[in-house]
Order: sequence, then C-alpha cells, then structure tokens
Amino acid sequence: MIYNHNYFEKIIRSLEDAIFLIDKDCKVNRSFNWKTNLPFINPAEFKPEIKIEKLFIPHLVEKLNWIFDKNTSQDKYQLFCLSFEQDKQKVWYEFRLIFPDPSVENDEIYILIAKEVSAYKNAEEDYRRIFENAVMGIYQSTTGKGMHLSVNPALARIYGYDSVPELLNSITDISGQLYVEPG
Repeated sequence: MIYNHNYFEKIIRSLEDAIFLIDKDCKVNRSFNWKTNLPFINPAEFKPEIKIEKLFIPHLVEKLNWIFDKNTSQDKYQLFCLSFEQDKQKVWYEFRLIFPDPSVENDEIYILIAKEVSAYKNAEEDYRRIFENAVMGIYQSTTGKGMHLSVNPALARIYGYDSVPELLNSITDISGQLYVEPG
C-alpha cells in the first residue's frame, strides 16, 4: 500500500501536540494543530515563511537559536521544557526539536513539537515539596555501591549534618558507614 501526503497529514492532525516545520533560515513553513491560545505564540496570524522571531515569544526564540548554534550533525533531536505565564498561571511545555537527517538528501527541515506537560510538572513539584518538607528522613540510593542519590533535609538533620550536600559528600558507603553490622 502506498501512503500519500493526505494520509500522514491526517495522522499528524489527530495528535494534540502543536507541530511546526522550520527551515534552515529559521522560517516556519508549515504548522499543524496550532491554536491561537498557545502561550509561546505571539498574537499574530500564522503566515507561511514567517520568521521564528515574529511567531514565537523571545524566551522560546532564544532557546531555539542557542540549540541551532550548538547543534552537531550527530544530534537527532533536542528535548527541553519551558514555563510560561498564561491566565495568571504557570504552564509548562515540553519541546522536541528534531534536526534534519543528514542521510536524507536535501533534508533541511527542523520539526518543532510542543506538548503541554503542566499536569506532570505540577505533580512533580508537589512530590518534590513533600520530599523536601517531610519530617522523616527519605532517601534514594544505588543498589550496588550503596551511595545516596538523593536525600531530604530531614535525613541530613537526623544523621547530624547541617545540609544535604554535606551528607552526600560525607557518606559514600551506606552499609559500611551507617550500619553496625553491614550487610
């Protein structure tokens, strides 16, 4: 079966993510699933071949230009998250910038995919707050070497340290340094 352009466009339009095709001159040639209320879009109507500086807000343009400048032909994509203010609330977007494929002749199109991830980021912040403010000691460690990967401030206080970094730098062998009869 041969798939035509319309078939792939139908698939793309079924996604909730906003998708922008950007050429090597930093012009947006095409977009899919673009909504006017995206917080990183300037309130201007999309026109083919609009420069990213006119379509996107400066915060996003700076990040994209930085990625374009540091891109090597080895990279396939760059993933990053940015937060924006929308209706007096912080909203988070995950961006995936897919680089042109050097193995494909005349492939000079960058694909920018934007997905709102506010629910995930807010849940992450909630759990981080719980972790940081818990009255009991909580830690995450490696299985083999017995090193702390992360600890909360309560655990640092329980062990007699003034700070989390001090504990992390001091205890490099949990079994040998903390237990009377190591394991």
